[in-house]
Amino acid sequence: MKVDIYKAVGSKIEPRRWYVFVKTKTGLDILPNQVLLAADGFSLTKSLEISQGEYRIALDTDEAIYNIHENGFYVQGVNIAKNQLK
Repeated sequence: MKVDIYKAVGSKIEPRRWYVFVKTKTGLDILPNQVLLAADGFSLTKSLEISQGEYRIALDTDEAIYNIHENGFYVQGVNIAKNQLK
């Protein structure tokens, strides 16, 4: 499945760094208001192809594909622990 990945800009929730995945060329109009209002805006980060069962660092592709099929989008949060920054 080809997806577009948008980074939340000016996040109003934790974690502060999170992304929204949608099918390519879908846009963000399909997102519920609670997602749209959780950030000041969104910036298209990249487009990529993901496949069922594929291994990707920090992304459960099966979960992402399932949620995109069921809801039209997938939200991926990113946390960076302070002890990881040494």
